[in-house]
Amino acid sequence: AIEDKLQKGVPEAISTLLKANISIWMLTGDKEETAVNVAVSCRLIEPPQSQSRPNSESFSSPKSSIKESLLPSKRLDSSITSLIRLTSTAISDKEEARTTLINAINAVNQSQIDDEEKAVLQIVIDGTVLEWCLKEFPDLLLEIAPLARAVIVCRATPLQKALIVKIVKEGMEKITLAIGDGANDVPMIKM
Repeated sequence: AIEDKLQKGVPEAISTLLKANISIWMLTGDKEETAVNVAVSCRLIEPPQSQSRPNSESFSSPKSSIKESLLPSKRLDSSITSLIRLTSTAISDKEEARTTLINAINAVNQSQIDDEEKAVLQIVIDGTVLEWCLKEFPDLLLEIAPLARAVIVCRATPLQKALIVKIVKEGMEKITLAIGDGANDVPMIKM
């Protein structure tokens, strides 16, 4: 196996983009653990031990604030961070994925967070749950994704990567820049 290394300056560049309120999506075929490790090493997300990993059960009270619902951790910049984990290891079926998305959206919409204490959502989703979301309830994914500072899509196929770029570009009406490191990324880059 070939081990990828981050190029010099990548963590600093990602940190600068995030400080400029530019959302970053990492689309990879890697397994969840590898994808999260890469995201941490390039400063896209915080280390998992400082994150909550809610599932549909984490959002029990519809009136709870984002602070209670997402079990956030304090960051140095006093933001609140929350990781929404939508992977087949955390979510057992389509209905649980749907419930998790609805409850996360409700928690964000009902939060009482001022500008100084901005909610920073980070989403990890795998190819299986992404497929459910895109087929069954794409509107929910399109509602939560723009609220996220970072989205990590792991175990994604080349076709899913291309579809995500297309959805962000057309469905969310956002400007996109796709960067790849191999032939399997060509469809995504061509979008």
